[in-house]
Amino acid sequence: MSKKDNNDQIQKLNKTNSDGSINSFQETKKLGHGYSVKISHPEFQSQIEPAVLPHIMLLISKGYVTVTSCQGHGLLNHILNNTIRRNDGPQITVSLDENKRFCEILNSWIISCKPNKTMESNGLVSIRCRYSFLPNSIQRMFIYKALLKL
Repeated sequence: MSKKDNNDQIQKLNKTNSDGSINSFQETKKLGHGYSVKISHPEFQSQIEPAVLPHIMLLISKGYVTVTSCQGHGLLNHILNNTIRRNDGPQITVSLDENKRFCEILNSWIISCKPNKTMESNGLVSIRCRYSFLPNSIQRMFIYKALLKL
């Protein structure tokens, strides 16, 4: 096993919460905080919430590096199931070095692609549906269709 492989093996992993969200909340007690896991890690797919896994794999197949993602955790689910958090819908954050056309291709009347200002790193953009009142499944469908254009 090479050093790189060994580093991937000992990397901290997120946990699946009782509400289905995957993050490091149990350890850090910070909502929305999670560890980025390299695609080379053998448990990579277990670190992605299932409803956005196809989106992440599509981006990776096109050569993009994803940093964070969320399948969306709506208000109704939060109320009915006492989830640890709710948010405004699915989002995917991608690391871009030079591809300035990425957001130009994705931005539309329904998709928002703009710099991620919540993370302390340059070159990160977040992809979201502009209409958070739509069900998360519909938002994810619009995001996936937009990603196919890349």
